Amino acid sequence: GFEQVAQFRNGPSLFGIGIDTSGAEETFTVYDDPTVTIWRKTDGYSAERARAILNGDAARAGVDLPPAEAATNALLLTPDDAASQQGGGTWSDVFDPDAPTNTLPWLWWLVWLEVAALAAVPWVTALFARLPDRGYPLSKVLGVLAIVGPVWAFVAWDVAEFSARLVWVWSAVVAVGGAALWARRRAELARLWREHWRHWLIAELVFVVAFFAMLALRAANPDLWHPWYGGEKPMEVAYLTAITRSSTLPAFDPWFGGGAMNYYYGGWFVLAVPIRALRIVPEVAFNLGLPTFAALSATAAYSTASNLVTLGRRHRRTNNTAGGVSTSTDAGRWTAPAFGVLGAALLLVVGNLDAVRIQADRLWTSISGGTPPAYDWWAPSRVNPGTNDITEFPYWSLLYGDLHPHVMGIAFLGLVIALACAYVVTVRAGDTRRGLVLAVALGVGTGAVRIVHTWDLPASMVLAAGAILLGQLLAPERPLPAWLAAGRDTRPLLALAGTVLAAAGVSGGQHPNLISLALGGLGAMLLLALVAPARLRPRAARFAGHIVLAGSAHVLATWPYLRANEVYDSGLQEAPITTPLSSFAWHWGLFVLPVAALLVVVCARRLRALPEGQDRLVLMTSPLGMLATIAAFVLVGAAVAFGGAATVVCAVLIAGAAVLLIGELRRPADTDLALVVVLGIVVLGSGIVGGVDVVTVVNDIQRMNTVFKFWYAAWQLLALAAAYAIWRVGVELADAVRNVAGDAAATRRRRRVRSAWTWGITALLAASLTFPVVATGPRLDQRFAHTGATLDGLAYLDADPVLVKDDGTIHLADDLPMIEWLRQNVSGTPVIAEASGPLYDWTARVSILTGLPTVIGWDHHQRQQRRGVGYLVDQRVAETQAFFTVPDPELARSYLRRYGVRYVVVGTMEHRVGTPEALAAFDELAFLEPVFRNGDSVIYAVDPAALVPGAADTAIVAVG
Repeated sequence: GFEQVAQFRNGPSLFGIGIDTSGAEETFTVYDDPTVTIWRKTDGYSAERARAILNGDAARAGVDLPPAEAATNALLLTPDDAASQQGGGTWSDVFDPDAPTNTLPWLWWLVWLEVAALAAVPWVTALFARLPDRGYPLSKVLGVLAIVGPVWAFVAWDVAEFSARLVWVWSAVVAVGGAALWARRRAELARLWREHWRHWLIAELVFVVAFFAMLALRAANPDLWHPWYGGEKPMEVAYLTAITRSSTLPAFDPWFGGGAMNYYYGGWFVLAVPIRALRIVPEVAFNLGLPTFAALSATAAYSTASNLVTLGRRHRRTNNTAGGVSTSTDAGRWTAPAFGVLGAALLLVVGNLDAVRIQADRLWTSISGGTPPAYDWWAPSRVNPGTNDITEFPYWSLLYGDLHPHVMGIAFLGLVIALACAYVVTVRAGDTRRGLVLAVALGVGTGAVRIVHTWDLPASMVLAAGAILLGQLLAPERPLPAWLAAGRDTRPLLALAGTVLAAAGVSGGQHPNLISLALGGLGAMLLLALVAPARLRPRAARFAGHIVLAGSAHVLATWPYLRANEVYDSGLQEAPITTPLSSFAWHWGLFVLPVAALLVVVCARRLRALPEGQDRLVLMTSPLGMLATIAAFVLVGAAVAFGGAATVVCAVLIAGAAVLLIGELRRPADTDLALVVVLGIVVLGSGIVGGVDVVTVVNDIQRMNTVFKFWYAAWQLLALAAAYAIWRVGVELADAVRNVAGDAAATRRRRRVRSAWTWGITALLAASLTFPVVATGPRLDQRFAHTGATLDGLAYLDADPVLVKDDGTIHLADDLPMIEWLRQNVSGTPVIAEASGPLYDWTARVSILTGLPTVIGWDHHQRQQRRGVGYLVDQRVAETQAFFTVPDPELARSYLRRYGVRYVVVGTMEHRVGTPEALAAFDELAFLEPVFRNGDSVIYAVDPAALVPGAADTAIVAVG
């Protein structure tokens, strides 16, 4: 209805020469020299069509944003992204129930994992050449990342849309590349197999056993919903299905129609890649996801634990005397693999000791003549009484069956731990080239952690930075690069350049661009290298350089995620409560006892190794010893002042480990690398456990997620440290007995100590198995109906379960025909309208089981993920409730236009929470056409043209 009649722009000029400022900032292009366009109304103008195009209903759902926050578009899909999501085909086009892969899905899935790992073996064993096992177990997780990572990058950087074709093409590239490397390195790989077959064979067994053990648990209780014990599975199924159906990234949010997913979705994308390729239905793929991550986590833990023990054994063999103290050779060939298995078991199989307390109470009740209550398998996940603290541990989570980021993140945090260990060992060996590659790998690994489970990012970043620091402190001496060894006259100039570049990096804001980050990193590297003492300058320069390298790799790997993600809860505040000492002991006693024993025996060994007659106080009176002692006292004192008794215990562990770590670093010719790594892990793990008693994340519910997520990471760290500690304490006590062989009394005393340790640690490990032994059965029995072993997460609906609530009774299976119709007939991912209801209920079940975006799903989850625009969630809840309860045609018309709804579903939940008058009115609305009926279930298609004459499809956009 308008035609352009003129366009002009007056730009600045100098001496008659025009200056083009079209690429300048808005100060010039918008305010000083704007482009002016004049339009004239024509006879084709239609006010009705203009109103349809402008869509005032959608505008009322827009968001006023300050320009600084406009980059993420209020977490709404852009019109281009919204349009691209509509080309993905129907649910049945993405997931094919009749495909051969859905006949034996677990077999096809396992083959995909093994082929991916096999293709990675040649380059993984080359990269981790300095590790005792050559990194073979890590080929499992790295093989998956080698396929998933590039596919994610192609989609996230808008190079290609997510599709089965993309997955298969890149998988073929990886397979062909792997085959070529196998052919090129076949002789070397054959030699490595002959040398390391025990480690590799056990690694395969760990992977397969973990996979099938978890598969058995899921087959015994595959249900993806339960009214009381379903957990977060509905959200996880919805998000997994939505990600798999998405054409672009970030994926659309299935619980906020028109919105982009603002959640750490990386773990689900890892599963979406093979799902797309194999077309396995999500209700089955979900139950393959947990075995996958359990197996990947187990092999990563096995690799780290076995490598640490092997490194420790090597150090003992090359130093079979230490100051006159003889050491055993510990020559068992299966020792390291055995303790590698123990490390994996301590991570994934055992439970906390609170399970023992609960079982003891039941036994006491039985002995006293009473009837013991059913075993409370839930209680060990809430050991801090009277609080909101969640104290899950991996086996509890796996048994519960939630495919949540904290479970999926175990494998990737485990990868970072393994990379950190490999970096220290590699750089210590003087392998500069591999050290650089591993620094990049640490950056990429921490990036994967960030996208899979952001709560693990602080721990992974400290691990990466700590590994680079330790590695460079232990690296062989090498001369300073020529440009840093410049004369005194050039150092001020370099320092000035470093300051300017660092300032440029700091000015990058919350999401600095790659250029500002690179400038800042280069500046920091220059400054650190220049201000360091001359003796340490080469190490400082290389430390800074590797930090910059890792940081740049991290940002480059995560940039597409960062640019579309908003974080609202990144600050810290004082912890409102502390952990009771008894609760601390029940949860952490399994790990604290062997770690404390390790610190004691290592300290005792160092003291025994002092030369005859040397005063042991010299350790405290040396400058470094005094500094370490003062720091230890300050740390413990601060814990007493700001934390509770549990914090004090953690502070003592940190102080002891830190002092021993400093002592190891002062022995460059005789450094025990395994001990250095373990002591660093103890410092970090204990710091995390005690830290939650000092600070908590802002906007937390008391400190629920702070304890939950950080303690979960600490469990992983301390489990690996405990596995090493159990081995090391055992061999140290054996040495102690051997070194007094000529003294019968001393020998008896030390043998008693050794026996006490052996029986005590055996009893402790046996006690830790109480939870898996006693709790597994009761948890698996909590089902709607026992359908037999299956991986179909919807099989429980075949038994026609009935949900009885105060506001009504519904037959859940009544919705299945409606859901099946949507799966078969609706192409793309149009927005649907379904009733809003209580959390952890049958709410949003259509969105969950189809992957289609609904106007609003579980409102509490959306408020957490969209805290900055939380009022939009409240608005959607209120308007959705009104839509299904108020028989008002204009209200319905406005609602459907505002949120771009294309289908309205009326099923069990709508009849439960809606009103008969409002639901009956849908049949009278000209813009709603019934396309499916089955009993009381109806699906209406929305006719956009009938909503407003001349209406066109519109996308919800942010108005700023």
